[in-house]
Amino acid sequence: MSEIGSVTPQGQDLRRVWQGPGTFYDPVYSPDGQYLFFSTASGNFRLWRLPINPRTGSAVGKPSEIANTGSALARHLTIAANGKQLAYSSLTLTDNIGSVSLDPTSSSVQGEPKLLTQDTSYRKNNHVFSPDGKSIAFNVWRMGADGEVWLIDAEGNQPRQLTAEPAALLGWLLKSGHFCF
Repeated sequence: MSEIGSVTPQGQDLRRVWQGPGTFYDPVYSPDGQYLFFSTASGNFRLWRLPINPRTGSAVGKPSEIANTGSALARHLTIAANGKQLAYSSLTLTDNIGSVSLDPTSSSVQGEPKLLTQDTSYRKNNHVFSPDGKSIAFNVWRMGADGEVWLIDAEGNQPRQLTAEPAALLGWLLKSGHFCF
């Protein structure tokens, strides 16, 4: 649970403006004081706008999502004086999947590590081998989009998208016994 608080310019009257799940970053008021903008890290990264009573500084509703920034965490928010533009720094994270061969009797490494995916455009995680060891399922997180589930063979070839709803597919995989975590 995270909180956003505010104080007067004199550092007085500390009050909670909003509380919720996830982690909140860089809250900033709109020039007219009617909104508070902030970013969150919970699943995909998102930008939010919270309506504020400019006289009291209290929230007058719930935040609404204004942008899903996917795998890019929006930080250091700033708003133009005319209130028409919001700028932010984009902290992106990318992952690739690697593999190394093991001797099954001693668990010692056999050969050099090998990258199975080799790009820098999105995150890949939560990967899991199929029971026969021939395939690997994994989540893909792209900027501005919800997660997807992809499948590659154990050598990193033949990538294919299975779904745009990872929770639904991963739940099915668990129930069906096709993949184990």
